Amino acid sequence: MSDFVKFLRAGILLAGVLACAAPTSEAQASEKKEGPVSLSVPITNLTLPLLLEDRSMVGRLDLVLDVQATDAAAVTRIEEQLPRIRDLLLTRVTPAPIPGSSNVSAETLTDMKSRILSLLREVVGADAVKAVYIVKAMTRRS
Repeated sequence: MSDFVKFLRAGILLAGVLACAAPTSEAQASEKKEGPVSLSVPITNLTLPLLLEDRSMVGRLDLVLDVQATDAAAVTRIEEQLPRIRDLLLTRVTPAPIPGSSNVSAETLTDMKSRILSLLREVVGADAVKAVYIVKAMTRRS
């Protein structure tokens, strides 16, 4: 068999293999683009006042939250209610600073997280929210 025929056969075989592999590659590429639905809803740029017992402000607490929804429908409900949720967080969640400073304790953050979770479940339904994570908590003095 001549070299030309060998190269021709090899070329035809390679073209057949590539033609069969192309749809799989395209399907994999579209799966990567779409990917699994994220059940995480971020709440960013949230600033809460740090108030003393006499209601005087000693600082601010900048928060970034990550809300874990139970399913895609819950994500939609949370996203639709974000303006209301943000307003309720600003009015109902008031972290207390450590006396004599503008810092907050770990206990305060834990209590706050629990109150935020309760508030979210009240707004969007108890079955919609799995958990709330505090991604960032940074205090600033007034």
